[in-house]
Amino acid sequence: MNAHTTTRLACFAAALMLPLATPAPAQTASLARDLGDGTRELLSIDSALGIPLQRLRNMVFQRPQLAGRARLHSLRADLPNLRGIGSAAPHVQLPEGGAVYLASQGTLDRVLLVDGQQLPRTLITSAQAGGALQTWLAASDDGRWLLIATSNDRVWLLDTRGPRSAHELTAASAPAAVAGESLRVSNDTAWMVAEGQVWRAELDALDRRFEVVSAALAPGESFCAELAVAGDGRSVAAVSETTPDARRLWHATRESALDLVLDDTADYDLPNLRDLDGPLLALSRDGSFLAWRSTVLVKEVFTRRIDSAQLPTQVTADANVADTFDGSSILDFTVNNELVLAVGETQADEPENFLDRGEFYALDLTQPGATLQNISQTSGETAPPYLIGGELELRHAFESPAGDRLLLEIDPDDGDEAYIALDLTGTNAIENLVPGGDQFIEVRPAGRSVLFVRQAFGGQPTRLDVLSPGQALRSVPLPPGVIALDRFAAATHDQQAACVARFSDGSEMPLHLSLVSATATPITGALDAVSEGLAFLPSGALLIGLGDPQLFAILGGPGNSLRLKLPPGDALPLQP
Repeated sequence: MNAHTTTRLACFAAALMLPLATPAPAQTASLARDLGDGTRELLSIDSALGIPLQRLRNMVFQRPQLAGRARLHSLRADLPNLRGIGSAAPHVQLPEGGAVYLASQGTLDRVLLVDGQQLPRTLITSAQAGGALQTWLAASDDGRWLLIATSNDRVWLLDTRGPRSAHELTAASAPAAVAGESLRVSNDTAWMVAEGQVWRAELDALDRRFEVVSAALAPGESFCAELAVAGDGRSVAAVSETTPDARRLWHATRESALDLVLDDTADYDLPNLRDLDGPLLALSRDGSFLAWRSTVLVKEVFTRRIDSAQLPTQVTADANVADTFDGSSILDFTVNNELVLAVGETQADEPENFLDRGEFYALDLTQPGATLQNISQTSGETAPPYLIGGELELRHAFESPAGDRLLLEIDPDDGDEAYIALDLTGTNAIENLVPGGDQFIEVRPAGRSVLFVRQAFGGQPTRLDVLSPGQALRSVPLPPGVIALDRFAAATHDQQAACVARFSDGSEMPLHLSLVSATATPITGALDAVSEGLAFLPSGALLIGLGDPQLFAILGGPGNSLRLKLPPGDALPLQP
């Protein structure tokens, strides 16, 4: 049964990881029920009593945009991330639990926090904010602080944990033309670009307000909207321009003005955080090093220690990298301030930063005079100047959910898609994870693990592999005859996930996945059809949407259940 054709739903909740003798704590399950007119109502259900409570009606979910997060980090479990893209309820998943949804009711916009511990909470509405809410959201690493701007250029700080939800950072001087994509926030500092200037707010100050960060700009020069922020959020790198080919690089800390990194103009790349293999301008995690790419004849990568008066180092100089390489891409800074980058040839008929005949390199920026180390060695050369081109085609780059590996999608043999992993903890060891073959490889985060799904093509069986921190890739045995896996959900903290297996006869079966033992266990019972919705509560209870108009809440195991009739209509569990 197709997920999008289900018109009636019930929910089945099971605390799969709890012993039968342990009562599950009462928590709130949230569902968005289709009202048949393009809008939904929000139902909250106490997991102990099974009593539905209507919270909101006639709402439409909007797709949020997460500012300041590189696509590279889209699998990370310890950072805020976009989830549910393509579904009816996309949201920002917070790393310590809870999810943020944007919803509209006619002309009223609201930011909703769903955490499963209490009833869904509205953090701010457009009526309170004084203007329509933009879809851009910025979030601190721990998920406590959010920034959102309005259509009339007011910027609000939202607290996902405190009793007071919203505080206006622009109350003293609301600027014009706030660039929503420029919003950045850490535990103690907020940043943005407005009116072509960089603004900063100190969250631990009494007045908590945005003020312009001074910079000696030339006439007609202004700052571009994208900012690169260090992992600690206490410093930023910014790009100014008079024209796109006449840009300058700047740097500011939480306490300082904006200072020039280079006193010249060039064609510097913006951070390009949503690029397939960016960022292309990045600060190290502690803010001590800056790496950027500039384009003159070829795309070259430069680095500089922020507190040094020395000139920048061109790390892709011809003495280290062959003349035949005309493209490069910054991939990541490791926790040890080691820069990882890719170098190769660009192709006219491919995306701008697609790299062919490539190699992966590492550079230890803490060691004076250190040179690039070829860590992929597909060319067979292990020392400069690497005169033979490599064999890799870099297609995508991700950090693993735990941040311990760089996952690289490559195409080394012209059609054999594969994944390799690069250890980011200091060894630079490369693992051959998923070999190439005539299969579509899908990557899904699952807590601190990552799942590789190889869907069946050409008669090959569907395969599921799990990569967990500190472990090699493990295969998860599946029931025979599975032709597809979809509708994945994962617990935020527990090492468990769930999905729906589809068989060649059209039947479906939900599976519980233990990521500790790498096993898949069928979830049996009165499950005649599974809808589009699966979600985990913080306790580990699993919500499964069914094709029957009943709500099954089984907490702690079979026999301890509640049965509730819901109004007819397709409903979607919301991930807390």
